[in-house]
Amino acid sequence: MIRIWKLFLGTVFLSFSLACQGSEAVDLLNAFFAEVDSFRGSFLQTVWDENGRRVQTAEGTVALSRPGRFRFQYVRPHRQLILADGKDLWVYDEELQQAVARPIMEALGNAPIMLLMNARVLQDEFEISAGPDREDLSWVRLVPHVQDTEFRSVQIGLNDRGIQKMELHDQFSQKTIIEFRHLELNVSFPARHFTFKAPRGVDVVGVPSR
Repeated sequence: MIRIWKLFLGTVFLSFSLACQGSEAVDLLNAFFAEVDSFRGSFLQTVWDENGRRVQTAEGTVALSRPGRFRFQYVRPHRQLILADGKDLWVYDEELQQAVARPIMEALGNAPIMLLMNARVLQDEFEISAGPDREDLSWVRLVPHVQDTEFRSVQIGLNDRGIQKMELHDQFSQKTIIEFRHLELNVSFPARHFTFKAPRGVDVVGVPSR
């Protein structure tokens, strides 16, 4: 699941630097990230294979606060937490009773999120275009100029309430759809919300930054 969220996070954080205009969909995306610094809600994630068969469905909650803090809690089919505290990325698997900590820069590697951290311009990395409206949403399509990333394209569906759906198309012709629900914008989070403390008896792998 973490691979999916590397793609998702990269697109979301990169969108904070989106500055092009020229379509209603792109304008909606610009407005959303110009006005929103944090959000929380729930999500439904569905993965489809190259033959159009559904191979995975997962649900959970999401919380994000820039810069560099996010919390994704999968609750079905397995409980797994992916959390970034600004320095480290934690992956905690309740079933395995194991937590892995890695520096964000190392854990995300060349994921698109690093482009924002390096203050690189989104248009330098992606071809950005507006797609046709569907599902009562306006769509923006991002295609990387260099096709050596984990995904071939990302489509973001928006309305006047912000981002509602994301579709990620990977190099294996799989499609992942993330549908957001009950989003609350510009939320004030307590510091502990993005802090991980391993429960008693959990095996911790890696040394957290200090």
